[in-house]
Amino acid sequence: FRDAWNVFDFVTVLGSITDILVTEIA
Repeated sequence: FRDAWNVFDFVTVLGSITDILVTEIA
């Protein structure tokens, strides 16, 4: 469970960073 949540958090953070980068570029 711990590993699964770590992966989920990583994907969430990665998605947030990507969204911010795309917003700044666009």
